[in-house]
Amino acid sequence: MINSAENSSIALSDSMPLPIDIELESKIDGEIASLWSAHAASMATTQRTKLELVELRRQLGERLSEMKRLLVCTGRGGRWAGYLRSHKLPRATADRYVDQHHASMTPPAENCLTDAIPEPTLADVHRLVGKLLPTLRRILTTEELVAEFIHRVVQQLADRNQHACR
Repeated sequence: MINSAENSSIALSDSMPLPIDIELESKIDGEIASLWSAHAASMATTQRTKLELVELRRQLGERLSEMKRLLVCTGRGGRWAGYLRSHKLPRATADRYVDQHHASMTPPAENCLTDAIPEPTLADVHRLVGKLLPTLRRILTTEELVAEFIHRVVQQLADRNQHACR
């Protein structure tokens, strides 16, 4: 019995390249060539403003990202490096623009620093005491040392508050 191409299913592996959309690849290729040419020209002239250059690089990163998605394959089967060489685009520059494009598309992390410094809470104080206690227990071995330590801490905090109010 002969199986037709319609009946047999072929599992695509990671090493097997996906079917190529020639029309889409050609369209993106034309846009990249145009943007790279404009980029090279703007680097040579001082007529372009910095904002125009930033926007040009953003667009170039977007298009390069699309092309890279089409051409990159695992292993050495990808055509990304060859594509960049054929257009005289430095790979590091192209990858940097692609990375900047991806970074602009992802929301910032929740735990990034901001200008606002949160007020300490009672939980913060409890955590600080918990971290300091093991060291304090090793050093403050007598009641007199504990009393002197507490007296000095209170004195230093009072002095700091007086200086801050001036």
